[in-house]
Amino acid sequence: MSSRKIISIAFDCDETLWSNGIYGGVHDGKPNVPIVNLFRALERLPHTKMYVWSHGGQEWAEQVAIECNLQNYEIIEKPFPIPEDKSNMPDIAVDDIDDLGKLLTLFVE
Repeated sequence: MSSRKIISIAFDCDETLWSNGIYGGVHDGKPNVPIVNLFRALERLPHTKMYVWSHGGQEWAEQVAIECNLQNYEIIEKPFPIPEDKSNMPDIAVDDIDDLGKLLTLFVE
C-alpha cells in the first residue's frame, strides 16, 4: 500500500472565514458562508489536515472558529512577517494575503 502525503490546508480568519470589515471584533462581523462551505468541502477530501490561523493571535482565531462552527480544528500560528522560506508553511493557504502556501494560495478578495 502506498503512503500518501497529508496535505495541510490553513484558512485565515479576518476577511476570509470572518467578514468583519478589517479587524472588527467578533461581534462586528459574521461568518463568510461561501468560505466556511469551502472549508467543509475540503475537509471531506482524503489525506487533508485542516487548520485555522490568524495574525490576530490564538484567542481571536479560536473565537472565529467557534462562530464558524470550526472549533474542532487545530489553531496554528500565522507567522508575521511572512517568511521567504515556505518550508514550515501549510501546503495550501486560503487567505486574503497572497503567496502563503507552499504549493498554492487561494487568494480571497
